[in-house]
Amino acid sequence: MAAIVFVNPVKDFTLAELREALVGHRKLGKTVYAKYTCQHCGERIRHDVPNSFPDKVTCSRCGGEHDLLKSGGNYLTIQSIPPS
Repeated sequence: MAAIVFVNPVKDFTLAELREALVGHRKLGKTVYAKYTCQHCGERIRHDVPNSFPDKVTCSRCGGEHDLLKSGGNYLTIQSIPPS
């Protein structure tokens, strides 16, 4: 099965906007990953748990706790395409 990956431009949305987008993309059968810029090390990180936008996440690079309620983030969507 092939997949198409869509990455949004680097623009951060509020956590409420992210959760609203998650609902819409899930209705379309897409897998959604949260992306954010760590408040501690500045690295752009993808949250490892799909279809989840928690209030706080731990940076996989530096281990710092990142508050999505304060800074928001973005997302990456993956759409599976069945073989023809």
